Amino acid sequence: MKQNNVDVDKLKAVISEVKGDLEKAKKINKIEGEWNLGEGPQFLSEIGFEKGKVTLKADQPSFMGGGGTQPGPMHYCLFGLASCYTATFVTMASMEGVKLKKVRVNLKRSGCQQKVRWIFPGYSAYQIIPLLEE
Repeated sequence: MKQNNVDVDKLKAVISEVKGDLEKAKKINKIEGEWNLGEGPQFLSEIGFEKGKVTLKADQPSFMGGGGTQPGPMHYCLFGLASCYTATFVTMASMEGVKLKKVRVNLKRSGCQQKVRWIFPGYSAYQIIPLLEE
């Protein structure tokens, strides 16, 4: 049964399979990338996943010395945090039989940019706001 774009039956089967041996639940995610010393995006990484692969490119904003031609590292961090948070939320709702109409997440980061964080270490705040329609 699929609910909220989550295959609940498959998830329940995996949970049942790993209950007796949590080592089976461990998965390795790996990123290996390279800094571009020439022109173009500053960092590239080919990411493999279950049904394919994609090359991710990152470029610092121009005020940080990059070209601003691609999402910066902070964009990818925020995307990862927002998608992980939302996936967990929707998966738990689906496992409980809750049918959702719409789920949106608004994630913002405020605080010092990396350039000035060396002067004010640790000054940063993250806010995750789930926007739901049931």
